[in-house]
Amino acid sequence: MNRSIWKALVPLAMILLILHSCCPPWQDCKEPMPGPDSTRFKDLPYEVVWQTPLFRDTNYSITIFNHIVYKDKVIFGRRKGRSQSIQIVAYDKKSGDRRWAWEEEVRNLNFTDDPFVLNDTLVVVSGSQIYLIDMNTGNTIYEINKTINDDYVPLAPISYYKGRIYHCSERKFNDSLTYIRSVDLKSFKWRTEVIDHMDFPGDLLSVYPPSVWLMDNQDTILVSVKRIINYQNPNRDRCNLISYNITADTVLWERRNVDRVGSIIESPRIEGERIYFIGTRDVSCFNKYTGELIWKTHVVEDGGDLLISAPIYTKDTIFLLASTRNLTALDKASGRILFSKRSTGNASYITLHKDRIYRANVKLDIMDAKDGDLLMTIRKTHNYSRRTPGEWSNGVAIDPETELMYVEDGFFAMCLTIPKT
Repeated sequence: MNRSIWKALVPLAMILLILHSCCPPWQDCKEPMPGPDSTRFKDLPYEVVWQTPLFRDTNYSITIFNHIVYKDKVIFGRRKGRSQSIQIVAYDKKSGDRRWAWEEEVRNLNFTDDPFVLNDTLVVVSGSQIYLIDMNTGNTIYEINKTINDDYVPLAPISYYKGRIYHCSERKFNDSLTYIRSVDLKSFKWRTEVIDHMDFPGDLLSVYPPSVWLMDNQDTILVSVKRIINYQNPNRDRCNLISYNITADTVLWERRNVDRVGSIIESPRIEGERIYFIGTRDVSCFNKYTGELIWKTHVVEDGGDLLISAPIYTKDTIFLLASTRNLTALDKASGRILFSKRSTGNASYITLHKDRIYRANVKLDIMDAKDGDLLMTIRKTHNYSRRTPGEWSNGVAIDPETELMYVEDGFFAMCLTIPKT
């Protein structure tokens, strides 16, 4: 070939090489390498029971909620690449055979709440979209795909109590009106209440997220975070905890300034006569009937560090993970910090099984639930391509019946034996 032609092809080849190196990783992995193989890697601290591609075309995916083990199935949920499409797939928990797949385009992916199972029904929430999915077939039983009207924006977190799902919506504009919507799961009939409690001019009220309990006279009490943003005077921004009698349309009690305005990761948790509230940096405990503060504990330091994981509640302890990577345990009776130990990374979910806590995100950590000590860190033993390293994705689920662990790495759903520590 003529030398001048070679010279002309060299720049083109360089451009193609640069473009190839800039491609998103999921475009480079249409045919990924097999997942971890216990016959190839003799030193793995676990055995692979089964593994299966998350998508049939093996595109990369992002975990959107922790995996759910329910009866004979394990449920994985994820977003495909950069799309707004979420897919929920049920596998046989012992064999890995795909039982059903459910897929939907969602409008408010950033406001997607963690699904939960009620009487063989999976409840999926994304903003104004609520879906009830049959856990046996994957078919949609009931769909709520609307707002109250165009002036209202829905809030994703929902709560369930005695046969009803509670869901909040707030106005897009600068006023204090908030709608509390609830639906009966047998009749699918809706009920709507309005909260209109404004403290100062310019306040924007946000009732988020709710928990519910019933008084002895059967009045419905909504316990929620009242985030108040004042555009006229930012110094008045605050976060209150409010106990609101929906039936009587009265405020039972309100605790002011329980936390700074920020991202609240959890609904208030009601246990017996107590309410536990996880803020952005503090954890508080209140009397359910009076709102009296029982204890408040500052868990993480200021300066950008936040409580980020969904907490774990046991009979005596609350476990949390902060953006500082610290795993913290609190005594539920007193709020005393039992330990605060550093893990190897962040995660939206932590899982407790027996006396071990599991955290997966890039690495898989196993920590002692008694003292927080890091017992084991497991890295993926293979890469999918030159630019796509093998990494554990967010979330770990463990089936107490079979003692099997369910994880994924963005490409494969996997069932593993629990590593021995």
